[in-house]
Order: sequence, then C-alpha cells, then structure tokens
Amino acid sequence: MKTTIQKFLHEPLVHFLIFGGCIYIYYQIISPNQVETAQAFQKQKVVLNKEEIAKLQQDYEQEFHKTPNPTILTLLQQQLYRKKVLLKEAYALQLYKNDKKIDALLLQKIDFILQKQESAKDIDESDLQKYYHKHIQDYSHRKSISFLHIHFANLTQKEQNKIYKLLQYAPKLKGVEKEIKRDKESLQKEYGNYFTQKLFRAKKGEWLPPIPTKKGYESVYILNYETGKPYPFEEVEDRVYKDFKSEQERKNHHQQMQKIMQRYELYKEQ
Repeated sequence: MKTTIQKFLHEPLVHFLIFGGCIYIYYQIISPNQVETAQAFQKQKVVLNKEEIAKLQQDYEQEFHKTPNPTILTLLQQQLYRKKVLLKEAYALQLYKNDKKIDALLLQKIDFILQKQESAKDIDESDLQKYYHKHIQDYSHRKSISFLHIHFANLTQKEQNKIYKLLQYAPKLKGVEKEIKRDKESLQKEYGNYFTQKLFRAKKGEWLPPIPTKKGYESVYILNYETGKPYPFEEVEDRVYKDFKSEQERKNHHQQMQKIMQRYELYKEQ
C-alpha cells in the first residue's frame, strides 16, 4: 500500500494538478490588496533579443515554407512577449521543477484560470435587454460597414488558424491595417458575396477568422455600422445571450491580463 501511494505521488500528472491548485488558490483567495501592492514595485523587464526574433522567423519559415511578412512577424513577437510574462508569473509562484517540458503546461493552466475568473452571476432577461439596447447597432439592419482590413495572399489553412489566434491578442496593429467603409452592393462587387455575408452578420469589436475572397484571404476587424431599423428582441435573443456571455468572458480575461502585464516592462533588443 505504501509503495502504491509513493508511486502515485511521483506521477507528473499529480504534480501538475497540485501546481494548478496553487495558482487557483493564489488568484482566488489572496487579498486583491496584496496584488495591488505588488504592482507598486518596479516593473520587470521582458526582453526579446535578436536571436529570439530570428528564431521566430526561422520557425515560421520551416513550418510554412515562406518568410513571414511584417504583420505576421509583429504578431509572433507579441505572442512571445505574452508567453514570457505568463511564465514569469508561473515561476514567481514557484510552480516549477527545473523541467522545460512543464512550461507549456504552466502556460495552458494559468491562461485557463484567467479565462475562468468570471463572476458566477446568473444571466437573466433584464441583463439581456440592457445589453440589447446598449448594442442596438449589432442587432439592426445594416446599410454600410466600416472595418480594418489586412490582406494575406496564398495562406494555407494552418496559417489561417495561427494568424487568427495571434490576432486575438492584438486588437490594434498600427501601420499594417487598412480602414475601409463600404455598402453591401460595393462589397459584393469587390470581394464577393461570401465575404460580404460574413461581414454583414459579424459583431463589431472582434477580429474575424481569415475569409476567402476574390482577392485572397482577408482578416477583418469590424469598427462600426451605419444601420436602419433594429430587429425585435425576440428574434435575436439567442444571439444577444451568446454575445453577452462571450463579452463578459473576454472582458474579464482582458482585465486580468492587464493587471499582470502592468507589472512588467517590455523591451526589444535592437
């Protein structure tokens, strides 16, 4: 019996679950005042050196057999900054065993916990009604759309998925995006019906997965709409519920991530 217990305690999965529990306790139970006090300390530098940046490009070239354009390289660098910050948080909690294989597990666990730190408040119809009226443009007939636009040529499905994930942490990419305003008819002529339908059903404030068009694949971030008559609440209640819940989760995750990032100073070696 003793031997069985010892074997159980030496299992890597058991260690991982214990580490995960420690992270959960730290973020859920420790006083928020202690977290705010920690933010008052001097920011830590998070550095991307030249070798790391070159490695990002090399890895992309090996995986996709092409050189990443400036937009993709910027997104890859932002993703690496995020990984470094979250790993520092994980190691600050001493959730390590000098084993690099656990880095990926720690990143996955701490990101999962940040996503789940959402209020357990029940969603009732009054919440949905308030959300519906606040975002009435999202549930109205659209006449024209204003959006940010990034063009990617000759993307494989694998590249599309990777870029979409990277864009979730980069809502603004100054200097690489193009703003466009179009009505439905002009969009259909220029980009095709499929692209147009996707945009006219999308919610603003989010990056859409790369969409195939006549010109290649386009990544789009909806900025605003010019709208007409709203759809009745009863017709769109399911959409309102999904949008409300998704926004609460996204907002909470962003706030938690901002608190963590404020404790670090990002620096790229020239």
